[in-house]
Amino acid sequence: MKRKAEFLTVLENGPLDDTGFALLTAKLVYFSAKAGQQFEALPGFRTNFVTGRKLLVVRRIVQDTMNPAAVIHDQLYDTGEVSRALADEVFLEAMLVLGVAGWRAYAAYAAVRAFGWKFYRAAPAIGVEKNPVRQIERQSELEQRSGASSNAM
Repeated sequence: MKRKAEFLTVLENGPLDDTGFALLTAKLVYFSAKAGQQFEALPGFRTNFVTGRKLLVVRRIVQDTMNPAAVIHDQLYDTGEVSRALADEVFLEAMLVLGVAGWRAYAAYAAVRAFGWKFYRAAPAIGVEKNPVRQIERQSELEQRSGASSNAM
């Protein structure tokens, strides 16, 4: 039996900052049946939920109930861990899992298919990290390694 798509955790985030972004305060986990894999957005991940929310047409489509799907979509676009097309399909699937009305979900999906190319990043070079929490962890690891190697000399 094929596993169904589902959010395994709930979205928890801090308040929006002056630029319209918020940081996750807990890990958000989503299993995608479409992709056949689990995706995670870690604490510290920075998101604006839905790019273009200030545009009137976008405001009419977007609902806060889409936010968890938008975070996973932002994560996939930011890391480039899957193709843009798959990231967009996961976004659609996740919105439908959340119970977003079909017309809203398909309108949001059409918007990311049409305009998402401006925001999608192919997989970053090895060692490049966009998540601020991972950046700190990676920097700490590098400092510990360099300290250990300089102490050995």
